Amino acid sequence: MAKCNYSETCPFLNTKMPAMSLVTSGLLAQKYCDGNFTGCEIHKTATAEGMENVREDANPVEKAEVYNKVRNWISLGRYGW
Repeated sequence: MAKCNYSETCPFLNTKMPAMSLVTSGLLAQKYCDGNFTGCEIHKTATAEGMENVREDANPVEKAEVYNKVRNWISLGRYGW
């Protein structure tokens, strides 16, 4: 089975998952780190923008594109929806 090539440097895998129960972390690793890792938002961001651009508080299931839009709006001075 394929393993995500970002697993060594993944902030979620290396900082948040160790604090989770073995069952929860095992299920998350199975879903996002092994096999179907292309569904992981961290993997998508790292592939598109580089691992150095993945936020430390990133989550494999969050919608990175929403975060990026909000970040861009704020940087452009647009604070409303």
